[in-house]
Amino acid sequence: MALTLTEKTQLCAEAADSKKAEGIVVLDVQPFSSVADQFLICSGASDRQVRAIADAIEEQLTQNGEKPLAVEGSGVAAAVSEPPGSAALLVEER
Repeated sequence: MALTLTEKTQLCAEAADSKKAEGIVVLDVQPFSSVADQFLICSGASDRQVRAIADAIEEQLTQNGEKPLAVEGSGVAAAVSEPPGSAALLVEER
């Protein structure tokens, strides 16, 4: 069974938290964006931590049958899960 948007976002937030991400926040951008319904933002203290956070999120999604649409960047890592009910994720270095 496919995950709901809330479940996907929760998985991503938990994966980020497991790698000690800071400032984890989820914004509901559905009324303002045609790209995503939710936007998860968090930060890491170093490039290595940012990469670990992004990798953990990607791994968690994959383990739960979700494939990120894209993962880009090294200092800034972004992943977008596929619609319907999509979430954009941004992990940046503090």
